[in-house]
Amino acid sequence: MPDKVPPVLLRLPSPAIVLAADWAGKRKKRSVWIADIVERTIRRCHTPDGWTLRSLLRDATKLEHRGSVLVAVDAVIGVPAAYFARRGEIPGWEGSVNFIHWLAVAARSPQFFEACKEASAWSLTQPFFAIPKGAGARRDFVGAAGFDFLRRIDRCTKANPLFVVNGIPGTVGSATREIWRELSELLQPERAFRVWPFEGRIEKLLDEAPVVLAEMYPRLTYEMAIDPALRPPWSKKTHKACRSAWVEALRNAPWITEEGVTIADLQYAIATEDDFDALFTAAALLRRILEGAPLAAEPIDPIAEGGILLYESIASPDVGFPKLPLPARK
Repeated sequence: MPDKVPPVLLRLPSPAIVLAADWAGKRKKRSVWIADIVERTIRRCHTPDGWTLRSLLRDATKLEHRGSVLVAVDAVIGVPAAYFARRGEIPGWEGSVNFIHWLAVAARSPQFFEACKEASAWSLTQPFFAIPKGAGARRDFVGAAGFDFLRRIDRCTKANPLFVVNGIPGTVGSATREIWRELSELLQPERAFRVWPFEGRIEKLLDEAPVVLAEMYPRLTYEMAIDPALRPPWSKKTHKACRSAWVEALRNAPWITEEGVTIADLQYAIATEDDFDALFTAAALLRRILEGAPLAAEPIDPIAEGGILLYESIASPDVGFPKLPLPARK
């Protein structure tokens, strides 16, 4: 008898699912969209109570039978290298080998998540702050800390300091504080998810872990998700007409037709900025995966500062960054 022909084993793509989350300090302002690489669909994920990191990762784990799940969150996952370099000044922090290890310890500091209102009160163990009114207030906090509160990648993307919770337009501190608070509670030795880039390269983590959590910045995805020839005028993302034009450009993008991608729930992306950002994040990541292109590139700091998925789009002539006015992160 002839040898039995072995069955053909089809390897699931890595990742098989993308959950794109636009984050905010308040649960009701958070939005999550799912991109299914196998089915080639993008749709909104509904929840009646608002998203938490725990519920997001729980839902991601429920999908792991399909293959690895990439959870891309629009929130800061990392800390300025200048801040991390001073961890030895705090008893118990000196042994932290990277941001994830440090966060699990630092979150136990009594006032860590309380925002201080005066520069004289700022400390390593109380890093979040609100900038009071008045000229030079932000400069006072920088002087008290001895560094500018920015990661290298924040400077490249023109992001605001990650510790500022309010006092300037486009603060990111509230969302950062909440995701750190939730993440610190989930960093148990036995857990289903891994955090990029602190626990390995993105390709390695997606091959080995059922769920991978990574930082994303929607601003990098807008033009990546459409065709440059279809680029609509950009007014402000806060304008419904602007969002509507860009959603239409995404719907008509050639790659959507060529790859057989179906997008549902577009009315939500037109209605709110949160859904708009989550949709474009899901779409850009789906396109990247279908094209077999890398999801991450320099600068990446696996010790302190972390990285942002699709960052290299900043330097890409095809994407044209920064042609659009740079909206601040929430």
